[in-house]
Amino acid sequence: MLRTSQLWRVPSQVWARSGFCVGRSNNDSQQWRTFSTDAESIMSSSMNRMFRSIYFRTLPLRQQAELVGSEEELCQMMEVGARRICAGNLDLIRDDRSMAHLHLSAMALATYSVLMEQLKHHERAMEIVRRGFGASESTPSYQLPVQWMVQFMLLIAPNKLSAASRMMKNMKADFGETFEIEIDFDDLQSSSMKVTRCFYHDFFTRTGAPHLTGIFCAVDRSYFSSISPGRHRLTFSLPKTLAEGNESCQFLVQRVSRQNGN
Repeated sequence: MLRTSQLWRVPSQVWARSGFCVGRSNNDSQQWRTFSTDAESIMSSSMNRMFRSIYFRTLPLRQQAELVGSEEELCQMMEVGARRICAGNLDLIRDDRSMAHLHLSAMALATYSVLMEQLKHHERAMEIVRRGFGASESTPSYQLPVQWMVQFMLLIAPNKLSAASRMMKNMKADFGETFEIEIDFDDLQSSSMKVTRCFYHDFFTRTGAPHLTGIFCAVDRSYFSSISPGRHRLTFSLPKTLAEGNESCQFLVQRVSRQNGN
């Protein structure tokens, strides 16, 4: 829950938010716990530095005529802004995962703020941030490593719906204590995940940028995009989200009945 050029076609969010598919090792968890909860520790962690390195290369800054030649300076401004934002929101940290959530949120907000100062255009700034997080619908389609893993899991699973339910359970564990999530599993019909509290929704509401929350909804949606009615006899939907003003986010995987299938 970062690409860079054609070589680095791995969106930023994969590094920090894909643990629900494969699980995080104890060593990873211990690494996070060695950090104190200050902004500099968050920004200097190896995982977050790697994220930023790829993320900055992913941002399509050179495609914006007004920004050509100032890419390095703008990236520095974004990093400084993210550090300041982290420092101002340390009270949101509850566990190791919320440190990662805070860093991602701060990067998105800092990027948007810097771009708005330069471009004075909301939708252009939003699209650049989306591209950085692999959440743009306008870029050429390609599969993320996380989606390959999801496809493999579904391929080998004798019960596809049970596999989708395990994905949701791992996703819940990966999100950590700053999310409130309920999972309901009906082996014959569906698996659903209801999110009534979300770090990203809380953060962007607090910082006056609720429009950025939807970027992370799109990131989460992409994890399930490999589910195919024809191949897996399952459908995935995200019919409502907190970002859209609903009381919860509703992730829903349903079994396709034989008579309705192709």
